[in-house]
Amino acid sequence: SGRRVIRTFSLGYADRSFSELDYARLVSRAYDTRHEEIIVDPVTPQVIEQVVWHLDEPMSDLSVVPLYLLCKEVRREVKVCLSGEGGDETLVGYDRFKASKANRYYSVLPSGLRRHVIAPLILGLADRPQKKGAVNMLKRFIEGGLLSDDGEHLRWQYFMTSALESRLLQSDFREHILNDAFAPVRRHLDGRSFQTALDRELYLETRLSMVASPLFKVDKMSMAHGLEVRVPLLDHRFVEACATIPAALKLRGFTSKAILRTAMRGILPRRILNRGKQGYSFPIKNWLRMELREFMTDTLESSRIIRELFDMSYINQLGDEHQKRLANHSHVLWSLLNLAVWHRLFVESPRTKMAA
Repeated sequence: SGRRVIRTFSLGYADRSFSELDYARLVSRAYDTRHEEIIVDPVTPQVIEQVVWHLDEPMSDLSVVPLYLLCKEVRREVKVCLSGEGGDETLVGYDRFKASKANRYYSVLPSGLRRHVIAPLILGLADRPQKKGAVNMLKRFIEGGLLSDDGEHLRWQYFMTSALESRLLQSDFREHILNDAFAPVRRHLDGRSFQTALDRELYLETRLSMVASPLFKVDKMSMAHGLEVRVPLLDHRFVEACATIPAALKLRGFTSKAILRTAMRGILPRRILNRGKQGYSFPIKNWLRMELREFMTDTLESSRIIRELFDMSYINQLGDEHQKRLANHSHVLWSLLNLAVWHRLFVESPRTKMAA
């Protein structure tokens, strides 16, 4: 019995629609790992400030905070661990790939019908408190579809709207901004040809998203606690092998990671094989309506950079709409909150020391 027990860790919330704890338990039982769960509910303003401090720059990704907390707890037990970054980018795991494919069918409908009849009808529905759900996902699909094709599949990761773009910044500052969100996408694709739309999207994931988001945040949040995280799914030989697999085998119909699911039959529990992508965010949209509302309001209203560059009355309107569940403005509110905290820590009082 000299077998070394594998240790596994998972983070979750009281809101089960944001948690993956049940699935983690299932895998732990299947492989007889020594499993630990960390429950967060809710996160504190102090943790948000620590996260921004360790990031060194404003970042709007919703998974940074839970990752920071998970790494903190894991480091108490181990110094090195494995994480699954890269699997979604190389084997087609994200919902945005499916949204892009669905949009190719949806675009067959006349533009006027989509923009002036269907979109107002769907976008007028109230936000539901759970993470995904049919209504929230349908609203997100319609929102992304209204954006420029230049955004490729990444437009489903873009949370600005024409109203936000025209009203969020103060007009004299807005004139100095190059308002071309998808310029980096066009730049990376310039002069390159791809066999399929999905191959083009996978190239963008590797060159644009993966370095700027998953790898950046994992490195910053793990090293904040002195934890070393290895990413075996980004072994260059594995990535190169995945790149040779035809796109149709990775996204079969609307089944993501199709070839991986097939390969893992008999190895992973069936419930794991058949489940959809959860995403590693946290219930920030609900916390901004309740526990963190006062912190957000106070931080934004006292921020020098927010007052000088942004339209505070419009921000208050967004906060009010979010509070009343008329819309889910959590991405823009969270981005503004991050910017305000970052500016306070690094610009307004740069000699501040932040305790881990």
